[in-house]
Amino acid sequence: MENNTCDIIEIVNEATIPEQNPLAASSSSEDEEKAPPNYERSPSRGPGPGRPTKDSALLRDAKSGEADGDDTFAIREVALFSGNGSVRKKAKLLTKHDKDIKCFAIKHYAPLKFIAEEKVKAFGKIKEQRHKLKVLNYMEQNVLANLQEIQNF
Repeated sequence: MENNTCDIIEIVNEATIPEQNPLAASSSSEDEEKAPPNYERSPSRGPGPGRPTKDSALLRDAKSGEADGDDTFAIREVALFSGNGSVRKKAKLLTKHDKDIKCFAIKHYAPLKFIAEEKVKAFGKIKEQRHKLKVLNYMEQNVLANLQEIQNF
């Protein structure tokens, strides 16, 4: 008789398991249906989401502060080559020059590297001052709006 009881318990347990499995199977199929399709990023939207690199941020700041629209800034590579043709040093320069710059003597490379470092510092100051100017203009508008409100009463 005990043997029949074990069979009944096993049958009951098996009966509950298939009830849970169809729910799990239907939810997994629903998940597959709800999963967003993988779209390829169009080239017009840029390199991708996330934080911009230092180079792209510097280039954006330089273009926003650019007065003349004829020549555009670009980040070019300044490379110092050794006698056998291998690259000894590299630096990135924000310039209006249209090609990468190749140097074969340190006396030509060093000033360009110095200029690149100073330009990065200068554009950092310009960005900071531009932000400061925006804040001051905002404060001025609020003060003038409040003054006008007071004088109208």
